[in-house]
Amino acid sequence: MKAVLIDQYGGPEVMRWGEAEQPSPGPGEILVRVRAAGVNQADLTARANRYPERTPVPGIYFYPFRSLPAIPGIEIAGEVAEVGPGVSRWSPGDRVCGISGTGAYAEYARMLDWVAMPIPDGLDFAAGAAIPVAFLTAWLAISELMNVRRGETLLVHAVGAGVGQAMVQLGTLIGARVIGTEIAPEKLERAAALGLAAGCNTREHDFIAWAIDQTGGRGVDAVVDTLGGPVFAGSLRALAMNGRIVPLSTTLGGTPEIELGQIIGKHVSVFGMSTAAMLTPDRITRFRREVLSAFPAQLTPIVDRTFPMADAAESHRYLAAGAHFGKIVLTLE
Repeated sequence: MKAVLIDQYGGPEVMRWGEAEQPSPGPGEILVRVRAAGVNQADLTARANRYPERTPVPGIYFYPFRSLPAIPGIEIAGEVAEVGPGVSRWSPGDRVCGISGTGAYAEYARMLDWVAMPIPDGLDFAAGAAIPVAFLTAWLAISELMNVRRGETLLVHAVGAGVGQAMVQLGTLIGARVIGTEIAPEKLERAAALGLAAGCNTREHDFIAWAIDQTGGRGVDAVVDTLGGPVFAGSLRALAMNGRIVPLSTTLGGTPEIELGQIIGKHVSVFGMSTAAMLTPDRITRFRREVLSAFPAQLTPIVDRTFPMADAAESHRYLAAGAHFGKIVLTLE
């Protein structure tokens, strides 16, 4: 099969379009003919060998690569090509999307049968590939960990990113008041169309004072931090009593200077999370019922741009430039 291969760590140029051995599904797995694959920041981090070492999660493994050469990518949409032993819930030809673990940038990829989800009616493969990582991460952070409730104020950083825009949509759907930050005013405008109640251009305003002002001096109830570094430290100051925060990224730094008094004095709950580590059959079932069923009537997968899979290097450059709104997707005819 054709696939994107990485033979050495480095910039986008280390990826090449070449031949790879087609995988076969093992017990409890399906083989998917990939029609689209989502591009995620994790792919760029792993390609550059900046992914932290981690304890492997049974069944699902993201990064770092176990060895090179390797096929990057962790989310796919396509058609079931073959089912492995013991699989009865899927049949060849079914349209599915989901988190595959590594190996998504290829014509065929394996996926655990319970992780796979049906692509909602009315959505094409590119839209299907824009759902799993963004919306599962949003749902796990907002609902499973922080239990954000109707009427609470949720602060989301980088609302134009793939996960950020999903947070805005999902938070709005459950009845929270979602406010957020960005560095580009046009991204805030687009997020407002998805339900963002108020936006802060962090190139012009201090988001801490702004967020506190947005809540009448009380502070926000919950924060999703997709940036890290000083944004995490500032978010602690913007939280209300009994506030909750989920850090999802170390893009701006992994060792922020924080005031422990902000956590102790305000009874703040900090939830670390890995999307892969939190996936279970029960959670996938509930996500399908609570979130996937809302597509496309109430939720929308936002695809900023598609690239032919052979042009994966260009897609990484585009993501790194940060001008996108929503997801970037690789496609195969």
